[in-house]
Amino acid sequence: MDPEGLSLRVEREDRGAVVWVSGEIDIATAPKLDECLRKQGWPLTVEFSGVTFMDSSGVSVLATAAKRAARQGGELVLRGVRARERKVLEITRMDTVLKIEDA
Repeated sequence: MDPEGLSLRVEREDRGAVVWVSGEIDIATAPKLDECLRKQGWPLTVEFSGVTFMDSSGVSVLATAAKRAARQGGELVLRGVRARERKVLEITRMDTVLKIEDA
């Protein structure tokens, strides 16, 4: 975990990249996640099981990535989203835009 509270690890799988996210996604760490997601191709899976907090900054990064995927004919999948972060996605209606898979 880095000092800002966010850790990112990218793994390549047959079906594309998987970005493993651990820690807090907030105004201080969201740019780091955004930069990481922009470097990946499609399809892209974001493994959320290690996320302990997400505010609107994280939602914004995911919305931008989803728009980019739609424009480029790609697929963005969130996997392992915990109840608290799922609630944030539901409140913001991002759960209707993003593909969310259980772990």
